[in-house]
Amino acid sequence: MDSQFNIKSAFWYYDSINGRSKLLHGATLQSLVQTKDGRIIAVGGDEFPYGSGSTLNNYAAWMEFDSLEALNGLVRQWDEAVGFEIAGWSLLETSSGGFLMGGNRATGSFDKSGTMSSLYKYSFSLKGVGTETNQVSRVRKLRNGKLIVVGQAYEEDCWTKYQRLSYDAWWSFISETGSNDSWNTAGLSGSDDVLFDATQLADNRIAFLGLKGTVPDSGLWVFVTDSTAKTIQWEKQFDLPGIGGGVTRNNLDPYTARLIDMATLRLHI
Repeated sequence: MDSQFNIKSAFWYYDSINGRSKLLHGATLQSLVQTKDGRIIAVGGDEFPYGSGSTLNNYAAWMEFDSLEALNGLVRQWDEAVGFEIAGWSLLETSSGGFLMGGNRATGSFDKSGTMSSLYKYSFSLKGVGTETNQVSRVRKLRNGKLIVVGQAYEEDCWTKYQRLSYDAWWSFISETGSNDSWNTAGLSGSDDVLFDATQLADNRIAFLGLKGTVPDSGLWVFVTDSTAKTIQWEKQFDLPGIGGGVTRNNLDPYTARLIDMATLRLHI
């Protein structure tokens, strides 16, 4: 698009009806990154974050463009990765020039050419149940250079306390290969909570965005931690009205957040 948001060009990359199929599946491109050397990389897969209510397909796609917006031929795809469930919901360039992609239940580490070097998942032993793997919503690079993953994990005592499964919001600092260096959770006991995004404020505190399982569901849940991401300093839920099927509702899902200036946080719903 130009500066006035007029579309200059548009391309199809999957169309089963007209036979245009550069990808193995229909996919939603979720993250667009301009690299330090001027390339543009888009990653995608299942629709974020629930696959439009269908079962997630364990599919991710990488499409690379040059600075003149032409697909340069580099298309990489991962379909049914054995032992992992991956989707291209987010992509970041690491300080070493590689890449980290996150989505579904895994993160993937890539070299400069987009060749995957490793996959990483975040599993733990849930009391009374066994091994469970966390849901990955996004991987982000913070303003101070640290990498963070956000999503959801089963509550540590949900089965022993309620005899049913429920989720906590979850976030961890991670390395450039995706391994986690910390483990933090928050939310309402016995309910389903989730984080969709995180961003670092100008004072180095960290803002998180997601849904908290209160009744009624008030939609947007924001909380801010100190710079270590350990201590929640404040949290708030917002009732923002919207229209769904012609009916007013207040359970809009907040999918991403960005710091746009020293005092303003922009939410995308």
